[in-house]
Amino acid sequence: MKKKHLLSSLALTAAAALTLAGCSAGGDDTAGGDTGGSDEAATQDNVTIAVFNGWDEGVAASFLWKAVLEDNGYTVELEYADPAPVYLGLTTDDYDLTLDTWLPLTHA
Repeated sequence: MKKKHLLSSLALTAAAALTLAGCSAGGDDTAGGDTGGSDEAATQDNVTIAVFNGWDEGVAASFLWKAVLEDNGYTVELEYADPAPVYLGLTTDDYDLTLDTWLPLTHA
């Protein structure tokens, strides 16, 4: 059981690292190009992390990544919600990421 928990933790950490890499991988889209009046450049460094209500491991991971991201110049907002609205919000870009999920059954 400890090995399974360790592997799950490693997978979650790897997913979070890939998410952060994706946030910083883009170039400067505003240099030499027309933004078309979009607010994208103004909100590019804002990250909204969805936190499941009552899931302490997700709260801890979210505060950890909030601190890491803020140290790297991002403005981070934590928003608390139940799982169903979080997953819906991820599809509509209301949230940028969530750091807690129970797959394959609970959140299938």
